[in-house]
Amino acid sequence: MLDEIFSGLFSNIMAGLIVVGLGSIVYFSADIYMILTKKDFGRVNVNLAYFTKNDKDSKSNALHFRTIEYRLQLMDIYRNRFMLWKVLQVSMRTSLEKPVLDFGSIANTKLYLSPLRGIIAHINSSGEFNRACGQTFTEVKFQIVMVKDRPEEDGRNVLKAVIIRDIDLRDFDKYLDNPPTAGKNFELVTRIATAFKESPHAFLPIQIVLET
Repeated sequence: MLDEIFSGLFSNIMAGLIVVGLGSIVYFSADIYMILTKKDFGRVNVNLAYFTKNDKDSKSNALHFRTIEYRLQLMDIYRNRFMLWKVLQVSMRTSLEKPVLDFGSIANTKLYLSPLRGIIAHINSSGEFNRACGQTFTEVKFQIVMVKDRPEEDGRNVLKAVIIRDIDLRDFDKYLDNPPTAGKNFELVTRIATAFKESPHAFLPIQIVLET
């Protein structure tokens, strides 16, 4: 009798341990994948792209690709591991010619890019406070998009959240007529502009408040 009780108890404990073990493997699967493949897709850079020809009284024609945040941990942005895995999965479907992460719909884009929009809004929060205090301001519409860029010097592919003015994407042809000095960054922005025409649902708009 006791043998049967202990045998059943042991079986239940082992079954519970197996379930917990399998659940842990699924939960930490992104970490395990990056360790085994020695690849690090677990970080994202936030970059602002803008053209100097739009500067007041500008005589230069360059594309600036400025890093606002460097190697943010995706696990800190996406606390839900299944969302993290989805981002990594979609990034694996990109290519050099089509680097934009396409989540398939506007609703999904809002779901996966809204945490990044929150980070960018936090960076720009001083503009909102100036507006709240009655100071003169202007609002500029930008678009956020996530891309997988070419490998860095250490050979790691880089996920980037790129912020670019909405009007620059809509009127991008004018930059093709007289390309700025920018090297490979202009190639990336050109592919982003093409994706904006073909798959606008992959972009998330954000209003940036600036003091004037």
